[in-house]
Amino acid sequence: MVQTTPHKRAPFSPRSVRSVSLSPSPPPHPSLDRSASIYSLQQPSSSAASIVSALRLSPRTAVRLLIVATCAIAALVLFENRSFLPTRGLSTLPFSREQPFVDDIVDLPLPGQDDDVPLQALGEEEATRPDHEPSRSGMSRVKHHKEMKLKAEEKLPVTSGLGRVVITGAGGMLGKHLVRRLLNATTPVTLVDSLTSLPEIGFMHGITPNTPQHIRFDVGDVRNASFVSSFLTPDVVGVIHLAPILDARFCLRNPSECADLNERGTKEVVEALSAHGTARGIQPWILLASSSSVYTPGLAGPVSEEAERQPAGVPGKSMLAAERAVEMQMARVGGDWGKKGMHAAILRLAEVYGEVNEEDWMGEMVRAALTHLPVRVMGGQQKVDLLHVDDATDALMLAIKHLTEKAQVNRLTAAKTSLDTFNIGSGDTVTLDTMVGALIQLARSKSPILHLPDDAVVPSTPLGSVKAQSVLGFRPSTWREGLRRYMRSNLVNTRDWLENKLDTTCYAALPNIETNKQFDKLDSCVVQIAVSVHGWLGTLSPEGDSWEVRDKLPGTPLESMIRRSEDGKWIMRLKSVTDPYNYLGLGADNGRGQTDVHTGVPPNEIEWGAKIDWEVEINAELAAIKLILAGTELQLSPPTHFGGDFAWVNKNEDIWPFRLTPTCCHVPPPWPFFAEDPVDHAIEHLRTATVPRFLASIPKGNCERLTKALDKVERDLATLSLDLIDDRRAERTQYGFAAEWSNAGLPVCTNMCDHPMICVDTGDCQCIYSACQPRSHAAYQHSRDEKLSYPSTTAEANPNRHRLVDMVDRSSWHDVLRSDAQHYFAARTPWPKVHVATFPSRLAEWRESEGGWDVDLLGKKDCFSADAAMELAMRLVAVPAAEAEMVFMTYYQQRADGSYYDESWDVMRQTVKNPDPHKVIIPFVHDYGACRQFAWSVFEMRKDKGRDPSAREVVAWTVAGDVNGPCYRPLQDVIIPPRSCMSPDLYDAFEDMSYIRPARQRKTLAGFKGSYWGTGENTRRKVQCKREGTFPLPASVPAKLPRGLQTVWEGLGPYTSYLRMLNDTIFCPTPEGVAGWSPRLSEVIYAGCIPVFIGKASQYPFWDMLDWGKISVTIERQDIQRMEEILMAFSMDEVERMQATLMLVRDAFLYPLDGKHEEQLTKRGPFFYAMHSSKLRMLTKYPQARVIDRPDWT
Repeated sequence: MVQTTPHKRAPFSPRSVRSVSLSPSPPPHPSLDRSASIYSLQQPSSSAASIVSALRLSPRTAVRLLIVATCAIAALVLFENRSFLPTRGLSTLPFSREQPFVDDIVDLPLPGQDDDVPLQALGEEEATRPDHEPSRSGMSRVKHHKEMKLKAEEKLPVTSGLGRVVITGAGGMLGKHLVRRLLNATTPVTLVDSLTSLPEIGFMHGITPNTPQHIRFDVGDVRNASFVSSFLTPDVVGVIHLAPILDARFCLRNPSECADLNERGTKEVVEALSAHGTARGIQPWILLASSSSVYTPGLAGPVSEEAERQPAGVPGKSMLAAERAVEMQMARVGGDWGKKGMHAAILRLAEVYGEVNEEDWMGEMVRAALTHLPVRVMGGQQKVDLLHVDDATDALMLAIKHLTEKAQVNRLTAAKTSLDTFNIGSGDTVTLDTMVGALIQLARSKSPILHLPDDAVVPSTPLGSVKAQSVLGFRPSTWREGLRRYMRSNLVNTRDWLENKLDTTCYAALPNIETNKQFDKLDSCVVQIAVSVHGWLGTLSPEGDSWEVRDKLPGTPLESMIRRSEDGKWIMRLKSVTDPYNYLGLGADNGRGQTDVHTGVPPNEIEWGAKIDWEVEINAELAAIKLILAGTELQLSPPTHFGGDFAWVNKNEDIWPFRLTPTCCHVPPPWPFFAEDPVDHAIEHLRTATVPRFLASIPKGNCERLTKALDKVERDLATLSLDLIDDRRAERTQYGFAAEWSNAGLPVCTNMCDHPMICVDTGDCQCIYSACQPRSHAAYQHSRDEKLSYPSTTAEANPNRHRLVDMVDRSSWHDVLRSDAQHYFAARTPWPKVHVATFPSRLAEWRESEGGWDVDLLGKKDCFSADAAMELAMRLVAVPAAEAEMVFMTYYQQRADGSYYDESWDVMRQTVKNPDPHKVIIPFVHDYGACRQFAWSVFEMRKDKGRDPSAREVVAWTVAGDVNGPCYRPLQDVIIPPRSCMSPDLYDAFEDMSYIRPARQRKTLAGFKGSYWGTGENTRRKVQCKREGTFPLPASVPAKLPRGLQTVWEGLGPYTSYLRMLNDTIFCPTPEGVAGWSPRLSEVIYAGCIPVFIGKASQYPFWDMLDWGKISVTIERQDIQRMEEILMAFSMDEVERMQATLMLVRDAFLYPLDGKHEEQLTKRGPFFYAMHSSKLRMLTKYPQARVIDRPDWT
């Protein structure tokens, strides 16, 4: 049994905050002690006597007046505390002390006999003992927790609806947690946000059964005065102002917008709230969530609330302006006798973390650690004060209680206004390096560590919470416990997603099973037939006049003709597409004997008695069929080896040896068996297996991986403990280069864009970066976005202004980068100093000879000169070997004699002192890169070829990014673009961006022109299918793009040239070629056409630096049949944003023309990104395995 470390904040436990009563304490009543009253009347004060004498009242009359006044005051006090007064509305906000709050976090205590026992200390064995109440922590007790939570919620008091709370910025991390707390307390809330999405609204509606009657949504900008007034409905008693931006990334990219939103937005809210209170005759309250960034940098902790406020950056200055807006409004209210009063509190929060899927720096770290991807550390030695979101929410709830009590105090005796400021931090500071080390251990991660200079994005002011602890009763968690809780939340979220995915899409719930029964849809389709050869995957192919089973993938296209027989059986005929006079069947007995299945049947023999009708039985679950010779009891049995003879067995034999996969049909999808193409599985899922399996498919493979991932996450949850943090073990971890990384030899994991972590980690694979569309609706995705301002600064349409150029001018290329690359470039890190190794003498002679003089020049076809283009640019910045950080070794792959490669290594070892192969750059620009061999497909490359042994440790600049091949290492190599033979035409047509047609003006939705060959042959046939039954979309299928768009799948369609087609097409599919890449990608990008990737088996240029999810679309292989429907679902705004973002980095994909290679030093072209990507690898340190046992071919 694994026992976790108990909670370390004794004598305080989490329940002491979650169960705190937020009901305002009643103000002290006047003493009703009779003797004291009599004494006070008998002994009037001197002031009372002077009043009596001045008014010339008799003692009896004076006593009567005093009695009346006393009664009146007592009545007012009682009346003030009546629940029907508007200021009493917040009495329903909290819960009584007898009804503790039940938190939504799984591992927090629930009321019961083990209240004071840290739940994480109870193990599985204790929980299942018959004499012990089941433990309520851990992944197997979530259901029990939820049941207890609902029971507790049923006992919560139901509000009378007299006090509503407004939460601005409700869609953010703090807002969502606070909404959950308030709704669980049945408090009416109004949620205000400008970016709240429909999924978030749906989630909030399901928090409690009574949520719909307590919740209200208002979407708008708090800088809009009329909008602010509209959400301050008559029942509103207070505002929790979370709308100010605390995210440093947004403020750094949009400084003026950050300042305006934080200052002007806060002014509008406090002024409107004050006016609202005066109109309603109440004293409303406002709670502002501020930040530690308002303090002067460098203060020693714990910082006092009265410390100097001289912030250094835009985030702190804008938050200070927001605080002063509150302070000034409180001063105005206090000095204006016409206003009823107002109360305010400012919480200066430390760095808040803990929200699952939050796109902040902490969330990025945790997700990277859980997926074993590089963890970025900015600085490392600075101390940080981390505040878990649960603790921050506790502080907000306690502050609400504090404000509510002030609003309920007797107005005749209390201050008209009040303003309290509290620092809210953990007080448990830790260096960033120490925290990252603990995170790596808690996640049991093998993540590399990327160290970059401190960029001040992570606040380092040690706040503490001394005042909040004494005044509010706030008690924060330790950073270790908060980190464990955050890790657990992510694991629970992942486990729940995996369980739901398996329940709804796998095994018995596989949607393909019902689709596979609709066999009639395959009539007149182009199909392929897969054959089981002892479980291995073969294909049925007509070879001349014969039919054979081969081990070559993909199979030959066939045409299927399907009908129903009179007795209801499926009857199918198969013939070759390329040779329509060749049917699969038995030839006629015309004196020469019945032919066997290996002999094709020409149509003229059908009337002579040839047998070409096959009765088909379907196994929808296996996606396999039987081929029974119609009118007989015999079914066709496959050969026992590739190229062997077919056999006949009884049709009742339980074998399903054939699979039929449609490539192109002319009826609406879904098409039977399309999603379960075994060839697709061989491309997408295989890496270490050299022979594909017959029954494999991507859906079934995904389900297997999801099941393994669920097993892993359950193990991780069961053993998650603070005991995992061991400083001694961290010190023993050895770090080195990518080639020795402990995960380097593992096959890649599957990426699923709806997975919480994206990567489906099964424990025996390595996660890789994805091209998933951005999930977050966060405003900082784009710099200088005019749509964020209020009023919007979006310029009206102007026919004289180029729309695309205008969008590009108002955007930043930093927006296209992945987060690590953004911080890398923000640190202004120089690219590495590189020495160009000396040519061996024979290579130098060849370079000057007739065979090699033009190796760097563009040609009409097969332009494999990206290596020479990189070499020429490198020579312009090269340094002597003694000064170099890296060495560049020239290699003209597949053009110069292969022996020159080995000689280059020898010369480099002689001319460079102790060259480290980990710091050697070699360009590989032919089909399969560092394998240095050629094959017609990735299937052939896997069989008996692998990465060249001399290239296993180098940084390969490679065009080949096949993640399921042996030639490419995702975190070691740099993918560079190939050199397009069309470069002169592309520069001539599109170098001036104003010649590129904006997406809104294009007439073609999608188009592709290419040949059928290599790895991508099967995919290309599917892409180029006209899908007449699918497009144009029926009216019943929703679409966001104009329905009048066309598609071009054959040739050039109505266009006179390839470039004209590109310039009028919105989306350009880029399926694999011989390998996983094609020069087409560079061409479509430079022309402003959004690339569409098919599947996830390849990575593309500068994959580690560019966020491809912002500039491309990925379509799963099983969804090619719905390609037009998927593309039409994008809005024109989304398409325009993708196109403009693509234009920001298009120079990265096109090399300069011959003789202009110096341009690479002034443009952000291929050389710029390749050099910086190489430097990133040098800055990243990879944990090494102590025992290395992995296939050498990797």
